Amino acid sequence: MPDWSYQPLLKPLTAWLPARVRRSLAIRGLQALATVPGGPLLVDFLGRMTPDPSIQSTIVGQVFQSPIGLGGGVDPDALAIGSLGRFGVGFVEVGPYHIGDARRTSILAAPLVSGAHPELLARRLSRRPAGIPVWLRLVVREDDPDAIRFIQDLLRSTQGIDVVCVSVFGADDRPAPGDPQFWRSFARAFADGADRIWLVDSFAIGTPVLEPALDAGASGIEPTW
Repeated sequence: MPDWSYQPLLKPLTAWLPARVRRSLAIRGLQALATVPGGPLLVDFLGRMTPDPSIQSTIVGQVFQSPIGLGGGVDPDALAIGSLGRFGVGFVEVGPYHIGDARRTSILAAPLVSGAHPELLARRLSRRPAGIPVWLRLVVREDDPDAIRFIQDLLRSTQGIDVVCVSVFGADDRPAPGDPQFWRSFARAFADGADRIWLVDSFAIGTPVLEPALDAGASGIEPTW
């Protein structure tokens, strides 16, 4: 059964609002729906979006119920993961979180937004539906001495992250030159905890960053934004 509320009701009421405001209202509404008794069941009933088992796949030991995922920037702080995780997706990506000096580096186009509260992820990810992997997108600068420590602390304190995708920049927001020491340090921070997959952003293809990242233990490459 489709949700008939959008075209006759919600669209006319919100069409005049800026795109970011509409996105925020939608996320907050889905967040509220997921927290009330019976809310998740209502999402399932209205959407009927449970993927057919025939499209399930397993990649690097990770089970995906669908080949389509919800990318970062839609709900970067996992506010509505309890509802969005029921939209028939194979995974939900949170973030991107810009670490340290990378805060001035933008990788998103409007109306998508970056995450602001990584310290709240642990509590929010507890609401995700069973069987939905969570991907964490991080943006760092290779020359930031505090980036590795921040990532290590974040991964230690946050359960429920299955895949980490990292976009690394060098000086002047250019692709990183590919410092092997950075990637070895990143791999050590990443390995200190749960068994997770980590990927490097494919903007690095054709630059020296790819080989040291894979040598350090990256599981693969994620297509660029």
